[in-house]
Amino acid sequence: MNDSPRVLVLGGTGKTGRRVAAALRHRNAGPAVASRRGPVRFDWRDRSTWRPALDGADAVYVVDSQTPDAPQEVREFTGLAAGPRGGGTRSAPSRRSVVWRGACE
Repeated sequence: MNDSPRVLVLGGTGKTGRRVAAALRHRNAGPAVASRRGPVRFDWRDRSTWRPALDGADAVYVVDSQTPDAPQEVREFTGLAAGPRGGGTRSAPSRRSVVWRGACE
C-alpha cells in the first residue's frame, strides 16, 4: 500500500512540471499530472477544471499561466484549494512551489 501524498502537478507536461512529476514517480509518489489536454484536465482559463483536478490531492505544485491575470488566478485557485470544498488541499500563491497539506494551518 502506498501512503505517499497525492501531488497535483499543474503544468505537468511542461518544462518544470514534467521534471517534478518524474522526481515524484522516482520516489513512488504517483503524481497527478495536470494539463489542458491530459487525463487530469486543468486550464487556468477554464475554472470548471479547477475543482475536479484538486479531487484527492494532498499537495499542489503550482505553475501559473504566465499571463497578466496570473496573480489573481493563483489567489483564486489557492483559495479554492485550501477551502473545505477544495478538499483542504494546501497550496501557496507562488510560482513553482509545493506546499503540503497542513503546512498552512
